[in-house]
Amino acid sequence: MIEKESADKTVGKQRGKPFVKGQSGNPNGRPEGSRNKATILAQGLIDGQAEELIQQCVQKALDGDS
Repeated sequence: MIEKESADKTVGKQRGKPFVKGQSGNPNGRPEGSRNKATILAQGLIDGQAEELIQQCVQKALDGDS
């Protein structure tokens, strides 16, 4: 009888995968267009030097460096 009692107790419990297939834990998800902190930091570093970096790339290409 002990086995039957424990089986009766688990009938209502969720077992296995508790989420519906294809549904995210956060249905709204991340806002569109949001960026990672690392991306924002890298963009800030490049913004001040973009022109100089482009000039260096063009010069190296003219010198034959692929």
